[in-house]
Amino acid sequence: MASKALIDLGLWNGPNNYLLYDGLEKHNSGDSEDYDEHETVQTVLGEGFAKILLLSKKYPHIPTLSNPLLLAKLISLYFCSENKELESLPHGLKLCLSVFFEHYPSLSMNHKKCLSKAFMPVMRSLWPGINGNATGSTYVASNMRKSAIQASRFMVQMMQAPFGEEGLAIRIAAEVVSFPAKKTAAEKAYVSALCKTLFLLHFRPTDQGAVKLMRQLLSRVTVLAEKELLKGVETDG
Repeated sequence: MASKALIDLGLWNGPNNYLLYDGLEKHNSGDSEDYDEHETVQTVLGEGFAKILLLSKKYPHIPTLSNPLLLAKLISLYFCSENKELESLPHGLKLCLSVFFEHYPSLSMNHKKCLSKAFMPVMRSLWPGINGNATGSTYVASNMRKSAIQASRFMVQMMQAPFGEEGLAIRIAAEVVSFPAKKTAAEKAYVSALCKTLFLLHFRPTDQGAVKLMRQLLSRVTVLAEKELLKGVETDG
């Protein structure tokens, strides 16, 4: 009941509330009763957030600016390596999110734009060694990178035709050039993964403005990354 009340609160005042977001996080105190209770809260909040995003037109009082962050939270939860390939997600929430992701992008052009804006927050939250994320052991870091790469491909797949992917490509390129020339090992791996993701994106021939902006961004990328990015753009061109 308490978790449903929190969702009602989110519907009235908007979901941009740390208390609500915290309910989605994994907590394990070792107490089975507490764990079961958290699973219930996590499921209700996750399903409620998915409903808010899916039926956003019915809640015009909720700021749309919060939608990309909310979507990023759900995608990160779905792919978080701590979930051990989704096994630790409550079954009901896992099923709900699977159905949600299947339908959400196709219902509205704005949904795909929201997905584009959520892409970088998801990658930053999942990649080890950046954005304050811990790395842990080599095994844990490897699993975290795999989860992030799976999430990136999943999001790109959801964004594909008929919507052009120029906006996402520009966001990724801007993220790449935001890193200094001298990078940590984690940053190098992150930038490399982002460059490879660009290979999956397509520019519409009519959107020359986006192509020109991309080339301006590319001029600030390191030599190796620039070659990879240009290869991706020219292949699509």
